[in-house]
Amino acid sequence: MLKTACITIISLLFLVPNTFAHEEHENKLEQMPLNYVPQQVIEETYRKSTERIAHYRPDTRESFTDLYPKDQYVYLGNSYDGIRIIDLSNPASPQEVGIFPKPATSISSLSNGTIQNLVSQNPFLLPTDVLQTNNGTYYVADYGYTRIGGFKQTLSSIDKTGAIYQVDPQTNTITTLTQTLTHPFDLAQAPNGNIIVTQVANSGSGIFSINPQTGTVTPLLQDASITFPYGVTVSPTGTIFFTQIGDYRTKKESVLYKLDPNAGTFTPIAFGNLSTAEPFALLTDIALDPNGNIIAIDPGIYPTNAKPKILKIDPNTGLTQTISSSNKLHTPTRLAVHQNGDIYISDLHADPNTLGITTGTIFKLDPQSTTLTIHATG
Repeated sequence: MLKTACITIISLLFLVPNTFAHEEHENKLEQMPLNYVPQQVIEETYRKSTERIAHYRPDTRESFTDLYPKDQYVYLGNSYDGIRIIDLSNPASPQEVGIFPKPATSISSLSNGTIQNLVSQNPFLLPTDVLQTNNGTYYVADYGYTRIGGFKQTLSSIDKTGAIYQVDPQTNTITTLTQTLTHPFDLAQAPNGNIIVTQVANSGSGIFSINPQTGTVTPLLQDASITFPYGVTVSPTGTIFFTQIGDYRTKKESVLYKLDPNAGTFTPIAFGNLSTAEPFALLTDIALDPNGNIIAIDPGIYPTNAKPKILKIDPNTGLTQTISSSNKLHTPTRLAVHQNGDIYISDLHADPNTLGITTGTIFKLDPQSTTLTIHATG
């Protein structure tokens, strides 16, 4: 995704609709929206009391957004991976017995509120970010498939390596820039033209630089403490800012870091708090505004009922301000900042109770008035 000037969209096919209907039986298994929750819980509603019937806790950092019960099985809809099938015949030990991976359908551009398809699904497995460089060329981070943290399941693990692809803006021709990185995640452009990439993998997580001419990959940061680098952006002077997403299970907090690419040293700027959600619970995508401030997404976290919000963070002091915590935000995933300062936010599942729509939404946020408006819908 282009961090400034324009928006590029990754269009995802949702195999499980985000509905909240209930099974009409005396014992009702409630479909709960499990948004950005590292710890998933399945509950049964019996009359007016609620009790836990199973505890499903995968060793992953996934976002389950829908749930459907059938017989002894529960089907979990995942924003990225697709559908997981969980066998609850033994509630004390839920087992995953199947998975249907969900590929993306297209890479699209958004201009003046109009969405235009650029390239179709092939050869993408799971594109997670798109970057449009200064010369107009698009680069796509295709994460592939993986099981972060060694998910225990009855089936063989799906682990397909990703790649960085180059898309010609005139012909939309797709070429592979590099497959050296197994699971690239987020992209940004450095002042020297190189592409800065975060990688999230069981081994090899870190920050990397790619020469767009040769595809040569250079490690900038690989440290045992950086296990889940998520968003990344680069200042005009070359300073790299990146987020380490938190983990509610291990009580590992989200951190915003600053990286000197020449010295290889990194220092924390701001710390999150999973318990209080102040100044943020989690940090995912980030971008720089025209004044050099860091604009960030805090997607919130379910166990503490922390709501999503858009933040402005001083890159020098770490002072964090909330720009918007509008109840229109449901599952914000990506953002970009226009050169005039307007912030564009992609929301994976806009709340139908608030907006009256169930498709993904692009919001426009005026940072001065804090007005949040719908710019486009899927």
